[in-house]
Amino acid sequence: DEKYEKKKRKKSSLPFPSIFILSFYLSSAFTFFVIPLTNIIRFMFPIEDGSQSQYNVYEDDVAELRADPEWLANYHESVMWVAKAWGWDVKGECEIKPEEPGMGWDNWDVRLAKIIRSLWLFNEKQLMTSMQKFARLVAPNGGLRYGGIILDEVFYMTLEETQDAKY
Repeated sequence: DEKYEKKKRKKSSLPFPSIFILSFYLSSAFTFFVIPLTNIIRFMFPIEDGSQSQYNVYEDDVAELRADPEWLANYHESVMWVAKAWGWDVKGECEIKPEEPGMGWDNWDVRLAKIIRSLWLFNEKQLMTSMQKFARLVAPNGGLRYGGIILDEVFYMTLEETQDAKY
């Protein structure tokens, strides 16, 4: 579908690694629960069509970030931490029961949709599929929204299996 075709552009001059390394540093076990989750997620999971275009990433940016093993490991770990905060075991693709104090879905549809979209953009099939399963759990009839914007396209995003998509 052309609507979801990954866009191309010249290499970005934005300092992505420093922005994202800071975000991942903030996701350490202690700090992660002190700083509001939504503030961290805003820049932690890059997408290509965000409302603040200066933070959008495109094909060259994705290739550059995926080529950095430390960045990619932190990206994977961050997905797991956010999912855990929402009560989801991303590797086991199941709810965490019993939930620990402070865990649970916070109804921020836009953050969940952004994570799924970022995983799609970064070709992370296993993690994306797990987060889509979580999305279907919290919104079994669809209806992910941000204000008047419907975000249900994330339920239909698919990826081919690749050999480097491991977390």
